[in-house]
Amino acid sequence: MNVRKFFFPALVLGYIVGVKAQVGINTTTPQGIFHMQNTNSAKQMGVVMPIVDSASITLTPSSTTPVEATVVYDNTAKCLKLKRDATWTDCLLDKAGVSSVVNQILAGGNTGVPITALKIAAGDLYFDNLFISREDGYVYGMGYSTLRSLAKADGPYKPSILLARPAVDISAGYANGLAVLKNGELWAWGYNPYGSLGLDPLSIVNGTYPYNPVSMVSKVPLPAGIKAVRVRTFGNSHTFVLGDDGLLYAAGQNTNYRTGLGTNTGNTTAFTVLPFFKNLKTTTGVTVVDFNGSENFGQGVAVTSDGKLYVWGNSNNTQRNLASATLNGDIATPTDVTANFNLLAGEKIIRCVVDGYQGLALTNKDRLYGFGYNLAGAIGLGSSNNFSPTEITITGKLTDGTDPIMDLAIEQNAAIVSTKLNIYATGQANGISVLGVGDNNNRSAFTKMSIATIVPTTYTYGEVALGNYTSLIISGTAAAQGGSKVYGSGIGYYNSLGGSVTYPINSPANVTY
Repeated sequence: MNVRKFFFPALVLGYIVGVKAQVGINTTTPQGIFHMQNTNSAKQMGVVMPIVDSASITLTPSSTTPVEATVVYDNTAKCLKLKRDATWTDCLLDKAGVSSVVNQILAGGNTGVPITALKIAAGDLYFDNLFISREDGYVYGMGYSTLRSLAKADGPYKPSILLARPAVDISAGYANGLAVLKNGELWAWGYNPYGSLGLDPLSIVNGTYPYNPVSMVSKVPLPAGIKAVRVRTFGNSHTFVLGDDGLLYAAGQNTNYRTGLGTNTGNTTAFTVLPFFKNLKTTTGVTVVDFNGSENFGQGVAVTSDGKLYVWGNSNNTQRNLASATLNGDIATPTDVTANFNLLAGEKIIRCVVDGYQGLALTNKDRLYGFGYNLAGAIGLGSSNNFSPTEITITGKLTDGTDPIMDLAIEQNAAIVSTKLNIYATGQANGISVLGVGDNNNRSAFTKMSIATIVPTTYTYGEVALGNYTSLIISGTAAAQGGSKVYGSGIGYYNSLGGSVTYPINSPANVTY
C-alpha cells in the first residue's frame, strides 16, 4: 500500500516536470503548460508558454532536436509558432492571419474594407491583378481569370487567395503570374506557350495535362542551390528571375535574343543563368540589382551594383528603344549604355523600366531620364522622339530632397511615377484612364493624379503597377510600416479593382475586398 501511495504522486510529479521541460525553452524561469495565471483577478486564465525573441533562433534543451510539438510565442512575428521534427511552422492563426479571409466572407466578399498590400502587380490581359496581402503575406488575385490567369476557371473573381504561402514578390503577365516565396521558392500559374514560367509546356503533369496553361499553382524548379529574390514576367514571352547569388536567370522565347542567353532560336523552358552576368561577377564581383523587359519587340535591361545599365534584345530602328541612338537591330549580348546618360560625378543608375517602345531610368541623385519613341507622350517629354536619354522635369515635384521618387512603371505607352508626396502619370489613357488624372485624355507630360481628395495628407506613396487597363498604387502613413492601402484607376470591370468597383473610373479609388 505504501508503495502505491508513493508511486502515483511520483508519476504525476514526473509528468508535470516533463511537461514543464518541454515548454521551457530559452527562458530564465520556465513554466509548464498547466500553470494558470489566475492569481491576479485582472488576468485571464490560460496556457503559459515561453516568449522568445524569434522562433528561428530558439534552441531546444538539447540544442539540436526539438521536443514533440514545442510551442512558443515569437515576439518578432507576434504570433504563435509550433516546432515539430526540425523546423518551425509559419505563424499559427491570429487576428492578422485571418482578417483578410474574414473580409472575403462577409457580405459575399464585397465589404468595402480597404485592401492593404506589401506588393502589387497589374496583368496584361482581361483585367487580372495580383497583390500580396499585408495581413497574412499570401498572394491574392482579382479580376477576370482566363487561361488560368488567376489559377481558376474562366470568369470574374473578387479578391481571393490564390497562393496561401507567405510571399515577397509577384509578377503578372499575359494571362499568367509568378510569385517568390519567403523561403526563396518560385511558383507559377497560367498561360505558358513558350515555357516562360520555367515549366516545359510540352511536359505532362499527373500523366495527362501539359504545362500550357499551368492550371494549378505549381512550384517551378530553379538551378541547384539558387533561391529566387525577385521575378518579372513579360506578356507570355519571357521571364527574368533574380537569384540570391546576384545573377539573372531567364526562361521563355529566345526570339530577338530577348532572354539574354545568346540565342535567338527556340524556347528555353527552364530558368538558365545569363552567361554575361555570370562572367561579370566572376571577373569583377559586380552583380545585378534591378532588371526589367518587354514582350513588345522583345527586350531585357539590367542595372548592376556599380550603377551601370545593360540592354539586350531588339532595338527597333524606328523606336530606338534601348537608351541608345545608335544601337539597331537585335542585340545578342547585354551591352553597356551608361555612357549615353549625362550623369554627374558619383551618379549611378538604380532603376530602369521599358515597354518595348520607350523607357525610364532613375539615378541615385533622384534624376529621372526618358528614352525611346515617346509614343503618345509616354515618357513625358512632349510629343517628340528622344532616342538618346533625356532628363525629365516633373512639374510640381519638390527638388529639395523631401519628395524623392519612390517607384516607376511603364506599360502600353503610359507611365506612372510615385514620389513620396504625389503620384504623376503621362502617356496614353488606354480607353478609361489608367493615368488617373480625372479624364480620359492622353498626356504628354507627367501630370499629378487626382488622388489627394481620398488619401490623407499624412500619407506617403510607394510602389506603383501599371497594366494595359488598370493602374495600382500603394500608399502608407509617414511612419514606417510594411505596406498599406491600395488605390486603383482604369477599367474596373470584372472586379479588377476590387469588390466595390464594377465600372470604369478615371480617378483613383480605394481597392477593397
